[in-house]
Amino acid sequence: MPECMICGRRVGGDCWLCCYCEHGYPALARTYRQWPAWAKFMREEEQRRRRRMYYQVQIITCADSAAVDRLLYGD
Repeated sequence: MPECMICGRRVGGDCWLCCYCEHGYPALARTYRQWPAWAKFMREEEQRRRRRMYYQVQIITCADSAAVDRLLYGD
């Protein structure tokens, strides 16, 4: 689930800010082009985190040779 780019609270949809941060930072109530540089940076970092969030990584150690064989050669 997406999080607020400032405080980390959960937000819905494509929002970047929770309602508390939106009221606490009135400069961010404007359009994205008018945001300060620090806020644009935080939004870009949150966007990168959200893109990475959907990838599932499986770690297999070399000691688990059966899992390595399944990964390389299939079941």
